[in-house]
Amino acid sequence: MSAQGDGLVRRTREHTGSVDITTAMNSLLAGLTDEEKKLGLSTELPATTGKAVAVLDVIVMPEDVKPPNSKWGVFQVYCTALASRATVAGVAPVPDGMCP
Repeated sequence: MSAQGDGLVRRTREHTGSVDITTAMNSLLAGLTDEEKKLGLSTELPATTGKAVAVLDVIVMPEDVKPPNSKWGVFQVYCTALASRATVAGVAPVPDGMCP
């Protein structure tokens, strides 16, 4: 989230190999980088060493990651999935302009 806590900020991270929805989600779940912290960014999701995995067409989050209890946490997951070119189904869409 932005330093003001009023919107999402698109961030990219370096990865070797192919990047898919699980790579993107695990990057999100790894927490903020030192650079992101210096920029004053925040996240509504707890950092975890657990890994999200793909099972058929569903992303299963690590056991220690509870469903986000804020709209910004939901938006972070939703927008990360969209940015990784995943099809998001069964979730109410995020309002236009909310995904950077």
